[in-house]
Amino acid sequence: MTGGSSTLQLSTGPNAATGTTLRLDNGYYQAEGTLETTDASPCTLFLGNDGTGTAEIAGGTVWIDTLANSYGRLKVMGNLDLDGELFVSIQGYAPTGNPGPGDLLYVSQILMLQETPTLYVKNYGQLQKTDFWVVIGSGNNIQGDFISETSDPAANLIYGPPNKQRGGQYWITL
Repeated sequence: MTGGSSTLQLSTGPNAATGTTLRLDNGYYQAEGTLETTDASPCTLFLGNDGTGTAEIAGGTVWIDTLANSYGRLKVMGNLDLDGELFVSIQGYAPTGNPGPGDLLYVSQILMLQETPTLYVKNYGQLQKTDFWVVIGSGNNIQGDFISETSDPAANLIYGPPNKQRGGQYWITL
C-alpha cells in the first residue's frame, strides 16, 4: 500500500468471536498509510499459501483497535518486517500476576523490528506499579528493538527489550 491517506481496515466479520481473516497470497507491502483493526474482534493477515509469507511495513502505521477502552488482536500468520509505527492501548488493573488488558500483535513466524520502528502506547485506567502487559507475541522470535517508545498520557513505563523476560514476547511494565 502506498499513499499517506490510504487505509486498510479489518474489523468484525460474520462472527465477532472469530473476526476477519484477509488472505494475501503474495504477502503484504506498506510504504505509507495505515493498516488498522477497528474494534476488539480478533483479525488475521494470512500471508502466502501456507502462512509463511511476509508482510513488510516499510513505513506508515499499524494500529490495533482504534476504539478507546477497547482491546483488539491482530494476528499475522507469517513473518513481519516492521519499520513503521505501532499503536497499542493498555489498561491499568488490579495486579493478579497476569497480564493486564491491552492490544496484542501476534506474529506466527519471525517479527523483525527494522531500523526505525516506533511504539506508541495509549494508557487507560489507573496504572499500578506491578502492572505488566504483553503487547507483542511471536511464535518463533522477535529480532531488533524499537528506536523509540511513547505513552499517552505520559507514564514511567519500561519497554522490552524483546525476549528478555520471556522468549517471543515484548512486555511493557510500570
